[in-house]
Amino acid sequence: MRYDVFDPAWSWTRILLHHHVDDQGVLKVLPSLFHQFLKERDAHGVEELAARHSNQFAERRPAPERTHTKDPH
Repeated sequence: MRYDVFDPAWSWTRILLHHHVDDQGVLKVLPSLFHQFLKERDAHGVEELAARHSNQFAERRPAPERTHTKDPH
């Protein structure tokens, strides 16, 4: 939800690479993102986070047109 990408073709790893360009950028930000998630989970509960995700996913926002990630094929 943080990166506003709700296309099922975009895995969380692809989203992170898109926003942080390379593996090292992702590794730097990942601990912080995890701690932010834990804070949100503790403050709002899993059910509320899941409901927010479902609502935002239902809006079917388009995925970014361009990405820095490499095609695995």
